[in-house]
Amino acid sequence: LENGDLLIAMEPWQAEYLKQKLVKGSRCTLLGLWGAPVSPYIHDPFGNTTVYFNNCFSYIEKAVYEITRQIKESKRSW
Repeated sequence: LENGDLLIAMEPWQAEYLKQKLVKGSRCTLLGLWGAPVSPYIHDPFGNTTVYFNNCFSYIEKAVYEITRQIKESKRSW
């Protein structure tokens, strides 16, 4: 891990674990805080139905897009 890294977790317990490992200047967030609707907990779709997996994957994909979009936008304002 390096200064300035952004760590992204899917469940609150993962974020707490990652925060213990952070390097000064790094940050941690929950991916679901960037999704719509906001959800601090994204349940692992492994072992669930195909419909649940596809819905979960779509949610994750949209949340990743949003966090990426906001990072790019914030870099433009520097």
